Amino acid sequence: QLGHGPEVMGCREPRIIERLLPRYVGGGVVARVAAGPLHSGVIVTADAASTDAPTRTFMFGANRRGQCGVSDPSRPGGVKPSNTVPVPTPVAAPLRPTGDGAGDGEAVSIARLALGRLHTVALSTAGEVYTWGSPTLGRCG
Repeated sequence: QLGHGPEVMGCREPRIIERLLPRYVGGGVVARVAAGPLHSGVIVTADAASTDAPTRTFMFGANRRGQCGVSDPSRPGGVKPSNTVPVPTPVAAPLRPTGDGAGDGEAVSIARLALGRLHTVALSTAGEVYTWGSPTLGRCG
């Protein structure tokens, strides 16, 4: 959950997450952070002063139910979630549904994140709501 990598087991004092510095996130700046019981999320934007600038989402922490939205490409099919995401890792932007309901439109910019224990809810800059993670008990809508 701390985003410092697997070699850091805990921090008693504040420590910067190096993987979120501009040189690692494509020159952007962190605009928003969210912390859940088992995972954390960060929204990075190219222009912190603009609400219309494209964003990128990074997640880290527990991912057994896909709550980080990060797949493990080394697993068969590459679609199964890895158990843990030890450092901030970019999440593939959701694709805006086209008129026929398929998710093959333009990439969505995320404005806000809310993190549950086993799921993530994201609000797009256009006011759309996206979810991922465990669908148990209707968590993902």
